[in-house]
Amino acid sequence: MTTSPELTAEAFLIEAGCAAIRLARISELCLQHEIGMPFVLKPDIAQRGAGFKKIQSVEEVREYLSRVSAPLILQRYTAAPYEAGIFYYRFPGEPKGHILGITQKVFPCVTGDGIRTIRELIEADSRARLIAHTYLKRFSVQTERVIARGERFRLV
Repeated sequence: MTTSPELTAEAFLIEAGCAAIRLARISELCLQHEIGMPFVLKPDIAQRGAGFKKIQSVEEVREYLSRVSAPLILQRYTAAPYEAGIFYYRFPGEPKGHILGITQKVFPCVTGDGIRTIRELIEADSRARLIAHTYLKRFSVQTERVIARGERFRLV
């Protein structure tokens, strides 16, 4: 039960199975609930954002389904600037679950100074440098670009 639906993006379970059937189910849910692109697909397991994909085309859906066979969550995309994570668990047989924690998600970014490259900004940032190899791989074609003073560059 959602207690604040105005603050929660709609989400629907897509069972594991044949990619063609899952594609048809996604199409059906999008039509039924007036969900346009972009929308989100993510595995129905908590993995700190692993597998999260903002979908922009039917081809991206097909490609995603070819790689991910686990049950999925289809979620309406919202471009809101803030997000919170609620860590919830329920043991089998329990009528109610438990909230383990609530966190505000702060998405890592670097802010340009008009002098340093994205690579240098990542390596200088106390948080980003901890997984610099991931960011440098993700943005490999942009790492030597100098971003304008005050421009924020999102890493996630």
